[in-house]
Amino acid sequence: MTIDHGAIAREVEERFGDFFREKINPTAAYRDQTYTTFDQETLREMARLGLIGFTADPSIGGEGRTWEEWGHVLEEIGYLADDSGLPMLLSYRETATNLVHHSGRQGRPHLIERYAEPAVRGEAFIGWLYTEEKDALNFETNVVRRGDRYILNGHKSASTGGLSCTAWIVYASTEDGQDTMAIMVERGDPGVTVTPVRSLGLRSIGLAELHFQDVELTEDRILTPSDGLSHGQIFINERRVTGAAWLLGRMRALIDRVIEDTQPKVRYNRRLSEFDTFKAAIGRMYMAVERARSMAYRVFERTEARRATMGYLHDPLVSIAKYISTEAALEVADIAQRLSGGHGYFEPYGIERYLRDFYGLVPIIGGQPAIEAEIGARVIWQRERRLAAQRKQLQTMHYQGELV
Repeated sequence: MTIDHGAIAREVEERFGDFFREKINPTAAYRDQTYTTFDQETLREMARLGLIGFTADPSIGGEGRTWEEWGHVLEEIGYLADDSGLPMLLSYRETATNLVHHSGRQGRPHLIERYAEPAVRGEAFIGWLYTEEKDALNFETNVVRRGDRYILNGHKSASTGGLSCTAWIVYASTEDGQDTMAIMVERGDPGVTVTPVRSLGLRSIGLAELHFQDVELTEDRILTPSDGLSHGQIFINERRVTGAAWLLGRMRALIDRVIEDTQPKVRYNRRLSEFDTFKAAIGRMYMAVERARSMAYRVFERTEARRATMGYLHDPLVSIAKYISTEAALEVADIAQRLSGGHGYFEPYGIERYLRDFYGLVPIIGGQPAIEAEIGARVIWQRERRLAAQRKQLQTMHYQGELV
């Protein structure tokens, strides 16, 4: 099915446009300046509007829309909502809810009733805890079984939306350190400590770190008892796809803002917008967006086509789409700063916020350097595999020649 982006844009405007203009945009700068996240009542209103549960299965109250549509929706949310943290937070919540539902369908249906269904209704908010700023194969966060209980200890350095979460999917090493499991932890569990984390940008996402001190959990909290890394890869890939999506909208919004900011400016008795150098800069910004969009749309479609079999988990284009969108966003923000002069640097005009928010995508959602290394390793591995196949073919031909 070919997605009509224009139709999606109209739907987003009709369903959510007034909400963004009335409830999100007027307070976006305040949230950024004060590190204030979205309160739970606002999040519940988003759920009622359909901003949470857009792709969730109808059996749990979701709309059951495709992931490809969700990518296009996130782009438009990024364009209309003047807060980069909003589409990022929504995308995390969507994937976390669907991941719990996925685990529930693998023989743990109680997880769906306890977590996924309330999340779609806006009565629960699920986070995802993976990052320890070290190799995933060496998690210090660990789970030890003691009788009919599991004891969790450790620390996770970053939880997007952590300040408003009611529960988290937590990845921890097993007692022998040879495997990883995923387990649900609730905010009210004794031994759970949530601490706010301040960041350069994306301040409205409610970033937090969590500590676990002898947290006792029962068997019914387990999402997957083994191979938690593959389980977590589902989230990692989907958040890279969605990161590529909403950045497109934010870049478009920034171009609009720069043009609007420039309209009253005059240089040498001419409007600044009339100079070819200004037009060329806007052209470079637009081309950067279109480069990112061409890859992102391709990945939206590929991801949707492979969701049934989880065939997108090791698709390098998913990582490349996130990488290209982030680099394009940094380029667009840099040009915006240069064109806007003082307005681009000073806080009241809001342009500098884009640069800080965009830069936040460099270290997170896989990290730009990590993606470079990941893709490079894949290219080297493919080359070695190809050469090995060629050597084997030559050996076979030589052996057959000797037989002749």
